[in-house]
Amino acid sequence: MIKSAINGNDPNVGRIIGAMGRNVIGIDWSIVDVRIGEHYIMKSGSVIDWNINIEKIISDYLQDCQIYSGEHKPNFPVHNRSVVIEIDLKQGGTSLSIIGGDLSLDYVRINGDYRS
Repeated sequence: MIKSAINGNDPNVGRIIGAMGRNVIGIDWSIVDVRIGEHYIMKSGSVIDWNINIEKIISDYLQDCQIYSGEHKPNFPVHNRSVVIEIDLKQGGTSLSIIGGDLSLDYVRINGDYRS
């Protein structure tokens, strides 16, 4: 569901926080920070005051990270585009990176036609 939100440029905070709640156990949620790009969606355990301006800023960030946007073809190396979601559990110095793949319709269409 998170990939669907990202692909649709939908900064759906509920999907991200819901996935965290289902998969992270034993955390003090009152201190957790979550960012999409440089933009906080949760700070010290509280979802930020959401409004149309914040939604547009984060939606624009997601759109800027797209590999292709309709007929627009990028003039940059495709691998330089990525959406960063940072979750700070504030549990010490350990970190973890998870890398997901693009499963947008364009990606599937382009790579589905590829023959080796």
